[in-house]
Amino acid sequence: MDLQVDFMALIPDELKLLIFKHLDSFNIITLENVSHKLKHLSFDKQLLRSLYFCRDYRLTTCHWLRAVMPRLEIITSLNINCVYWISRRNLTRCLSLPMLTSLYALDTKLQLYDICSSNLTSLNVLALTVKGSGPFDCPSCSVLNNLKRLCVILDRSQIHSSFIRTLMEKCMNVEELWFLDLCSDLGWYLPFSNMLPMKVLVTTYQIPPIFQPALDIVSFQSNCGIARMRFENRHKETADIYNYDFYEKISNTVWHTYLGYLRCNFPFGVEDAKKLVYQEVTFDNINFKELSLHHGPSFCCSRLKASILSILRLPNTKFLQKLSINICIFTKDILTADTGEPLSEKGLITFVSHFDRIAEHSPLIEELEVWECISHSTIIMTSAIWSAIGKLSNLKKLFIFALIPIDDQKCLFDICKKLTSLKLTFAGGMHEDLSLILPNLKILRDFRFEQKYLPLDRILKSLASNCACTLERVVLLGDVCDTLSPSSFEAFITNNPQLKLLYVCISTFSKDDLRLITTYLNRVKMEQQIFIVTNSNHALHLVPDSYVIEMVQINSAISVIDIFNDFH
Repeated sequence: MDLQVDFMALIPDELKLLIFKHLDSFNIITLENVSHKLKHLSFDKQLLRSLYFCRDYRLTTCHWLRAVMPRLEIITSLNINCVYWISRRNLTRCLSLPMLTSLYALDTKLQLYDICSSNLTSLNVLALTVKGSGPFDCPSCSVLNNLKRLCVILDRSQIHSSFIRTLMEKCMNVEELWFLDLCSDLGWYLPFSNMLPMKVLVTTYQIPPIFQPALDIVSFQSNCGIARMRFENRHKETADIYNYDFYEKISNTVWHTYLGYLRCNFPFGVEDAKKLVYQEVTFDNINFKELSLHHGPSFCCSRLKASILSILRLPNTKFLQKLSINICIFTKDILTADTGEPLSEKGLITFVSHFDRIAEHSPLIEELEVWECISHSTIIMTSAIWSAIGKLSNLKKLFIFALIPIDDQKCLFDICKKLTSLKLTFAGGMHEDLSLILPNLKILRDFRFEQKYLPLDRILKSLASNCACTLERVVLLGDVCDTLSPSSFEAFITNNPQLKLLYVCISTFSKDDLRLITTYLNRVKMEQQIFIVTNSNHALHLVPDSYVIEMVQINSAISVIDIFNDFH
C-alpha cells in the first residue's frame, strides 16, 4: 500500500488560493520552491496584485531577480520601503511594471531620476527618498504630472532649494503630500499657492511659514522636531489639539490647563489623539495608551511636576503602555502649587512623589523613557530607582538619558533580562556590572549605549559572549574609548550572524584603526547588514534613514505618524 498521499493535490485550486491569501508576500513568491504544481498558483493575479516587502530581510537580490522580476506584469502595488540592500541597478528593473499604480520606495537606492526615466504611465501613488544637491535634472516629468499622492523624504545631505521647488512644480496634480525633512538646516520655499487644494502632512525641524491658511494642512510632530498636530475629522473639519478652541468645543478646559503647565511638545500618541479628534472618546472616558510627559531639561518646576503626577493618578492612565518622563519624577519632594488654578476637576492632587506609585497605578507599561533634568542633575540611578522601575512586570523597552552614571547596576539585571530594547546615555563612567549583565540578555534585539568615555572593547566582548543570537541593531557612541582591538569586533560579528546594524562612532578613532576595522567588516558583512565604524557623524549618510531615526538619534518612542508604514 502506498502511504505517500499528496493531500495538496486533493484540494481544489480555488481553495488553495483562499489559503495562500493569508501568506505574506515573500512566502507567496517562494511557493514555487515547494513544488512544481504550486508554481503556477504563485503567478495568480489575486495573490500578486499587491506585494509588501517593507523591512523584509528575507528578500535577497537573488529572490528579487528570480522571483519578483518574472511577475512584473501582474503587480499593481509594490512596497519596498527600507529594502536598502538591493542595488539601484536591480531595483530599476521594477520600473518596467506596466500595471503599477502604487510604488513605495522610501529608504532604498532608487532615485528620482530613475522614476522620471521610467514608463510608469499608470503610477498615481509614489513614496520616495529624494537626494540631490543641485538643480532639478530629470529627462521627463510625465510620471510626476500623473501623481495623485506623494510621500517625500528629504535626505540628510544638503538639498538645493531650487531642486525642491522644481520638484513640487512638476507635481501639479498631487492631492495629498507627505513631507519629511531630515536636513538640519534647509532654507526652502514650496510654491503651494500655485497648486491645487491638497492635504499636506508636514514634519520638519521647524514648520516653515509658507503654508497658507486656505490650504487643508494636517501637520504632525516628527521624531526630529516640533510641530503641531491637526487631524481632519469625518465631517471634513480640521481640529488642532493644541488650539484652545478645540477644548472649548469639547467642554474640557482641564486638559488645556494641563498642556499649559506641561510644556510638552506632543503629549498624546497618534491613536489617542485621533480618537479625541474624531470624538470617539472624551477626556473623561479615554483610556490613554501613550503619554509623553517629559519636559525640556531646564524647564523643571514644582507646578510642572505636580501636573505630571496629577495626570498619572487619573483613572484613564491606568492602562498606559508607553510613558515618557524626566528623572526628577523619581524624587520624593512634597509638591505644592497654586490651587487657584485647578489641575483637575477636584482640584490639585498633592502627594509625595514616588515612581513606585506610578508603577502600581499603571502596571501595563511596556515602554519607559527617563529623560534628563538639569534641575535634578545630581540624581544617581540608585538601586532604589531601579527597584521602582523593576515593578513594571510588562516592561519590554527601556531608555535612560541621565547626566549621572548608574550607582548600582546589580538591580538592573532582573529588569534587563526581559527587555527587547535597551538604550542608555550617560555622562559618567560605565559600572563594571553592566559588562556582566549584557551576556545574559537573552531576548535583547536593540542596544544603544552613549557615553563620553566608551569602554568599547569591554562592551563588544560582553555582547560577543551572549549566545542567544537575538541582537539585531547595536549603536555605540562616544568621544574617547579604551584600546581598540580588531579581535573584539571579529568575535562579536562571528557570534552574531543575525546582526542587521552595527554603528560605532568614536571621535578619537585614528585613520589607521578605522581602515583596519572597516576592511574586516566590509569583508564579512552580508548584503542586508550595515556595519559602520567612524570618527565623524558625516558617515550617517551611509545609514538607512529608518535606522537613524530609531537608533542613532535620541528620539522619543511615543508614536507619531510613521511615514514608513502609515502612508499606504
